[in-house]
Amino acid sequence: MPKQIDITTPSDNQIKILERLIGADQPCFIIAEAGVNHNGDMNLAHKLIDAAIAAGADAIKFQSFIAEDLVTAGTPKANYQVETTGTDDGQFGMLKALELSAGQQAEIKGHCDEGGIIYLCTPYEEKVQTCSIGWMWPRIKSRQRIPTTFPFSDIWLPKDDP
Repeated sequence: MPKQIDITTPSDNQIKILERLIGADQPCFIIAEAGVNHNGDMNLAHKLIDAAIAAGADAIKFQSFIAEDLVTAGTPKANYQVETTGTDDGQFGMLKALELSAGQQAEIKGHCDEGGIIYLCTPYEEKVQTCSIGWMWPRIKSRQRIPTTFPFSDIWLPKDDP
């Protein structure tokens, strides 16, 4: 599996990502949460990266999912989603509008690499995980529900990685 970033454990209470030590006696490692705040707009995604860089974040984290694999077309939005979006086009319509393709995620990662900020991504289902692991690995953050939804751990972390 190709690696684009080394994660090592220099001590029991530290890890190293690229040249950055994280843990005891180290500065706080700051992750800017982009999530889906790009609203499906690549220009806004690039602005979020630039803002994270300007703010001094060490990393920025996006989300990756395929709407069809998460919800059915008839799933309604939660009340807070209706209130914040002003529409009731359902979960599927909302998520479909926020979905980024593998090519778009690669473009975002390229911008991060050029700007010197670490790209992180939270994939929401196995298809996204397996199709993108080659160029993202190990810039992936797990969601809490992943280990309980399907056997993600077998493809998630090779046995010899920390």
